[in-house]
Amino acid sequence: MKKSEIISLTEYGCGLTIDANKFAYSEVRTMARQTRNSGGSLTIRNADIFSFSEIKMICEEGRGHITFADLRCD
Repeated sequence: MKKSEIISLTEYGCGLTIDANKFAYSEVRTMARQTRNSGGSLTIRNADIFSFSEIKMICEEGRGHITFADLRCD
């Protein structure tokens, strides 16, 4: 599936799991916002590539519709 097609799926209220390594930060934020607006859920794997402030922004965009599958403590 094309990346643009995966991004567009978040507009339809589905539950989706993505690998953060495959998407730009701006794309993940867009998916988080679209997921919230559509009432879906977005699970993000490998989100530790983002900084803490970037993860906070993703959370803000998704407001309760985002799950981080594998964040680790240092």
